[in-house]
Amino acid sequence: MTTAVRDWWKSPEFRQFLPYIQATAAGDKRHYAHPRFDLKSSTPWLVTRAALDYRVSCVACGALMAPFRQRKGESGVYMGVTCTQERNNACSRGRSASNAYDAIWRLIRDEEPKQGGLL
Repeated sequence: MTTAVRDWWKSPEFRQFLPYIQATAAGDKRHYAHPRFDLKSSTPWLVTRAALDYRVSCVACGALMAPFRQRKGESGVYMGVTCTQERNNACSRGRSASNAYDAIWRLIRDEEPKQGGLL
């Protein structure tokens, strides 16, 4: 599944993943104002597979990329809004990335009462 717009978090394709995304404090200076986004460990395997196959445009440069990525050396799936560091280190450093993370954080907070959970 592919969403080809830079504000892909507004798409119905992305919104199907919202109930499974968990936001946690990053706990480091580089990500001070933004939480980390991960798929919850209780996410059904088919949803995880769909998330890993999902493709969107990088919010900074527009290149096709996978927002959900398997963590290296450990279990779990995290979400990013820009190209990987290996592909283009500059993408994650700009205002586009910060704005996208803020928008997704608002979506997750708005979704929480419907799910009955608290952050």
